[in-house]
Amino acid sequence: MKTLIYFLLAALFTFTPPASNRLFAAELTMPELDVPFVPTDESVVTAMIHLAGVNSNDVLYDLGSGDGRIVIQAAKQTGCRGVGIDIDPVRVEEARDNLRRAGVEGVEFRQGDLFEADISEASVVAIYLLQSVNLRLRPKLLGELRPGARVVSHAFDMGEWQTDAQRDVAGANIYYWVIPANISGTWEWQNHAGEKEAIEINQRFQAAKGVHRGNNNSSDLGEIKIHGTSVAFSGEARHGGRFVPAKFAAELVSKDVLNGTITTDYGVFQWQATRRPGTRSRIDGE
Repeated sequence: MKTLIYFLLAALFTFTPPASNRLFAAELTMPELDVPFVPTDESVVTAMIHLAGVNSNDVLYDLGSGDGRIVIQAAKQTGCRGVGIDIDPVRVEEARDNLRRAGVEGVEFRQGDLFEADISEASVVAIYLLQSVNLRLRPKLLGELRPGARVVSHAFDMGEWQTDAQRDVAGANIYYWVIPANISGTWEWQNHAGEKEAIEINQRFQAAKGVHRGNNNSSDLGEIKIHGTSVAFSGEARHGGRFVPAKFAAELVSKDVLNGTITTDYGVFQWQATRRPGTRSRIDGE
């Protein structure tokens, strides 16, 4: 009898449960979820991919990826590389099963907390979360993603962060943003006469206001347009001993250098401005 008991105990501790039972065990230890799983309609998935302009050069991250349908469909349609992140082990296993059935390459699914994940390599981020979660996620998106990266959200917006585009598909709202470069602070340069000029920019998300200062002159900048690393605005520039209307256009070529042109009635001039140390501020509304 003792031999039989030992045999049964040994069999119990060495037995590997089938996948269905492993998923059941995972459900018993499932972490607390910020968002319940609700599948995105296929028409909305397609619209999200199109609105974000996903292409074969992109790395798409789906934060809260559920059954993996957005990442899998994007990779299948465009050839992009995809990463899905979900805290729920049941959903991650389901997504991996769906990936195997789809036979799509270049996609992986990770179990983890989206707030702790490194998303810096993403050129596109897709989300279907709650409004409150979007607002918590907003500083991470603006802080970790490169300028020019795109964000597309199903159903919920980002509060004060105004969209760059919005669509209604099958009764569902889809929101789209482009991560703006942070051009806040004081930018300084020397004009062709060797005189110092500066602009001071206050920025909140992709909206900004600014003032031009030079040679005891001060004037407000016109509308500042920021799209990814590009910035354009109207203002004044020193020419022939006086200030004349000018149009500025530049790219943020490094963290603290703008490189571009100033266009006036007298011609187009090369322009490079450097941000004064310590003047850069947060733009995420916090």
